[in-house]
Amino acid sequence: EEDAPKEDGVVVKTIPPEITDVLRRYVKEPSPSTLLLVVARSAKECGLDGAKNVVAVKCDNPRPDQIPGLINAAVAVKGKEIAPAATQELIRRCRSGDIGTIIGHIDRLAAYIGKRKNIVAQDVAQLVVRDVDFNTFDMLKEVSAGRTGDAIDKLRVMLDNGVQPLMILGGIASSYRRLLEAKFLFQSGVAHATIAGRLGINPEKIGGFASIVRRY
Repeated sequence: EEDAPKEDGVVVKTIPPEITDVLRRYVKEPSPSTLLLVVARSAKECGLDGAKNVVAVKCDNPRPDQIPGLINAAVAVKGKEIAPAATQELIRRCRSGDIGTIIGHIDRLAAYIGKRKNIVAQDVAQLVVRDVDFNTFDMLKEVSAGRTGDAIDKLRVMLDNGVQPLMILGGIASSYRRLLEAKFLFQSGVAHATIAGRLGINPEKIGGFASIVRRY
């Protein structure tokens, strides 16, 4: 749509009024025991602001500086403590910043240390395999640079660490999807900081990421 508004250089398509009318009628008399999930930037965007039975939940990814505090809180819920070095090691091995993945690792770490109170860096190193998505992206980075041998070495490390081939294929698909999305955003003139936020990339490394995208 030529007249569609733009945000950071990206066209934002609005929901047609006829669709919002259907949504508003539905939430007035919802089906019993039914949950309708609408993914949007706001309740207002889909015409549901102020509607009864509507709960808006903000689902932004945490900022990098918020993740250590979230880890400490999740560990405390388990009745445990985590050393600063262990926190940093966990973050390093979960580069995607996905808090759900991190919480899952904390659950396993709490069970792993048993009656011991503190989670240390060695526990994380022994139990947490680095994100498949991050590892596969590293592998694709070597491929794009023509370093096939290094790419095979990274693949071998994943397999040696027990990562299943289907998980690796899924990670490759996810990495290519991120690359394609990033390529579109870069070509649309979106600010680098905005792209970093949308894709969960460290803002300090967005320049290097851009150079990888240009090879594809």
